[in-house]
Amino acid sequence: MKVVFCDVDNVLNSEYHTKKNGDCREDIEELKVRNLKKIVDAAGAEVVIVSHAHAFNDERFAKQRIEQIRKYGVNPIADLKSGGFLGPKDDAVKRWLNEHKEVEKFVIFDDGYDNYYDLVDHLILVDYHHGLTYKHTRKAIEMLDD
Repeated sequence: MKVVFCDVDNVLNSEYHTKKNGDCREDIEELKVRNLKKIVDAAGAEVVIVSHAHAFNDERFAKQRIEQIRKYGVNPIADLKSGGFLGPKDDAVKRWLNEHKEVEKFVIFDDGYDNYYDLVDHLILVDYHHGLTYKHTRKAIEMLDD
């Protein structure tokens, strides 16, 4: 099994999009999710959402964001923050990996290091100005297929 752990804010949306559309951080950008879908399709990967935003917002908001992601063609298999995982994102990822021994390869998309020190070889750092780009997409496919 191959997995893409994906943050939402500044990865599946961008600062550019947020400013252009009136500070609507809750929006998911179609282009960013389509880039994620390219990875899913090319590498045969599953997607797990890892986002602090879900920890600080109500369950309705988290479900709304997941539905937006699904609308653009990606069906996450888990949502670590609204699924009961608390604490730093790296702990949530490590715990999930520990419970899913079938994972052979994985990448992590985030706009910050968020304590990913033990997992830095799997981290693809995304610039919050632009979100998930085609360059990130190519790198993830290479890492998952390597």
